[in-house]
Amino acid sequence: MRIGRIGMLLVVTTLTLLGHTTTALADNPPGPPWTPYRSQGFDAPPGTRCSFGLRGEILRDKELSRTLTTYPDGSIHLQEVIGPLVFRFTNTATGRSVVRDLSGTGLFDRGTDGSFTLFLVGGHMGAGLAPNDPGGPALLYFTGTGHTLVQAADGSRTVIYGHGPVENVCKTLAG
Repeated sequence: MRIGRIGMLLVVTTLTLLGHTTTALADNPPGPPWTPYRSQGFDAPPGTRCSFGLRGEILRDKELSRTLTTYPDGSIHLQEVIGPLVFRFTNTATGRSVVRDLSGTGLFDRGTDGSFTLFLVGGHMGAGLAPNDPGGPALLYFTGTGHTLVQAADGSRTVIYGHGPVENVCKTLAG
């Protein structure tokens, strides 16, 4: 059974109140064992994230993750991810690029069907939306807390906005 939105908000609030900042956790991570977590770069063809081709290159990735709960079969249920992550996003048609710090603290509530909910506890987060997703196509860059990305089992994504600014990197790179 998945943790409900209220239960997850309690977890997020508890972590925030305990003062678990990205820097402090990276220097002295408490609790279950932490392991390296590596994000992936990407090349998105025109129309899939932006009206133009978009490349995402990792400039720095020192993320860590830990499993907080598992399903009876051993698959990950609730996972915390922290640490530094910096990307360069490039409009492949013009060569224009921006660098964005995606470092932060996030909680994944993973379903057994491939779905997940990602809660931004603090820091920064990026999320790609496809043309059929609400608000897509777009590559959104979030800063703050409480932003949530929900991915259904079919891969469709929905964003629930929290506190802090949101930038559409596609609009930034189009100009």
